[in-house]
Amino acid sequence: MIIGIDHGYYAIKTRNCSFPAGITPCGSHEPHTRQNVLTFGGCFFVCGSGRQPIQRDKTANDNYYLLTLAAIAQELQARGAPRECGVTIAAGLPLTS
Repeated sequence: MIIGIDHGYYAIKTRNCSFPAGITPCGSHEPHTRQNVLTFGGCFFVCGSGRQPIQRDKTANDNYYLLTLAAIAQELQARGAPRECGVTIAAGLPLTS
């Protein structure tokens, strides 16, 4: 399955979903909300909370990696796809790259 993802500073966008590009780590404590929660590496993250600061290198930390995982999960759910399947990510680079 091919999933196109736009990694914007304001929002993460796919064909069927869009959410703010913010992420809040909650550590090993499950957050009070049940919406937009990503579990990765034994830690909980709330996705879509605010937005990322503008940064030259979006690979400087794991935030956009985690937001990419959340976008893939939302897109799979929107398409009614199985939770485990092969995914090819179609993503562009900024004009300066």
